[in-house]
Amino acid sequence: MNVKGHLEHIDEDIPVRDESLFLDMVYRFAVSAEDVIRSLRLNDYGTKEIDLGELICPDLLQDDNISVESMREVLREYLNNVKLDIEAGINDPNSPMLSDDSIERNTSRCNLDIVRWKDRVYTAEREELDLAVRGLEERINAYALNQSLALLGRIRTERGAVIPEILGLEGLRLNGALKGEIRAFSKQLYKAAGLKYFDDTELLYKLSFNACMKAAGWNELSDEELLEKLEEQKVPVELLKKYTGRDVNVKEKEVKTVTDIAREVGNQAERLSGCVNGESSVDFRGQNVHYIEMPTASYGSALKNLRDACAEDKNSKQPLLDGIPRPLTLKESFIARIMQPELWNVYLDTLLGVAYSSQDKNKFKINQVCRELAGLSEGVDRSYLPIDYNGFNGIELDRRNALYNRLLTREQFLAPHPAWYAALEGDTDLMKAIADHVYTEQRRSALGFVLCDAPQKDQLRHLCVDSIDNNSNADSYYDLVDGCCFLMVTPN
Repeated sequence: MNVKGHLEHIDEDIPVRDESLFLDMVYRFAVSAEDVIRSLRLNDYGTKEIDLGELICPDLLQDDNISVESMREVLREYLNNVKLDIEAGINDPNSPMLSDDSIERNTSRCNLDIVRWKDRVYTAEREELDLAVRGLEERINAYALNQSLALLGRIRTERGAVIPEILGLEGLRLNGALKGEIRAFSKQLYKAAGLKYFDDTELLYKLSFNACMKAAGWNELSDEELLEKLEEQKVPVELLKKYTGRDVNVKEKEVKTVTDIAREVGNQAERLSGCVNGESSVDFRGQNVHYIEMPTASYGSALKNLRDACAEDKNSKQPLLDGIPRPLTLKESFIARIMQPELWNVYLDTLLGVAYSSQDKNKFKINQVCRELAGLSEGVDRSYLPIDYNGFNGIELDRRNALYNRLLTREQFLAPHPAWYAALEGDTDLMKAIADHVYTEQRRSALGFVLCDAPQKDQLRHLCVDSIDNNSNADSYYDLVDGCCFLMVTPN
């Protein structure tokens, strides 16, 4: 039995919270800024020219939106406002040698500078307080998570894990908003302890928040567009006003039912049928065909093997695209499983493409007969295909309008679920047949639709359907270089 077993994205017991990537970026930016300032003050740089890129946390610079220059702007603004070097007597404000650059003024050029910073700012008492705050942060996070999960576990025991409203709950975690509050608390703690000289960690977090707003392009958005981003990234509107001073008008959103969404998807699928090259699945139900598994190392090599095998079989029934044998679509793969039940026990890769937007991480597109995937070469060695999302042809969906990366109940699947409905080309009879086979008394939840989380670049991935032991999930998380299995259609 061939099984990918790639289900770390779906936890049947406790869903994993999708943390705010924006607030996480703000927190990492602020912490990195603190570390850079500390490094500048407590290391002897002599006559060496400072390269901020070497001091910034490498993980932070991997984000396409963050640059060394954005960090430099924050440091300069902060150090121009918080003049500890003058207040603590590290530098003489009347000295003709005093640099105009606030970063340079906070850089130690000899061992004496380091001694002064340690004696007057980074005292033993401050170091002790910083360590205590870090410990407090870890304990708050652990306590909130453990207690909330324990409560969920108790409710599951009392009400049963199949209750839909329980399946949607999440454990509490220390989010970006609380991390910002802890920066403000540090400032209060320094004052309460009577420290004479200390950094304004709250101001540094505020500047970091604004820098990340600018880097993400949120400053240029309209109120409506910004509200969508805040909701997408789980950023409270109150934080926006607190750290940027910007007020946005919150408009009441139109509430759509699952049926409304499904109807829209159906209408869109009908409208786009001609745009997606006029292609659709071949329905082999009632035909005398046999399916052969063809597991291979990667998507590209699997394409070549499939076409070579079809060329040798003059009676091949393989569907064609532009006269060339192509892999089966998701719809064709499930029809194969219904006609040949042993295929429920294997994973199957398909020609269905899922496109992701790096700009709006809630949006994705489905193309049931994807030419871009059909055109892959044997030697492709990348995880996904880079694309222009806006120019990609497909049915666009919004992950906020349905459950994703979660196992679905029979009712949620047949509602119908928008992505399943679009991927199976609106075939509700096939969806019912799939549900009849998959859902049992022992298997009350299955058929999850797995999406990638917050892609940093526009990209195209293929859809794989897992074996029934792995709940027959439709999974677009697999890489093009992962093991691949197509079905070859031959006469019976």
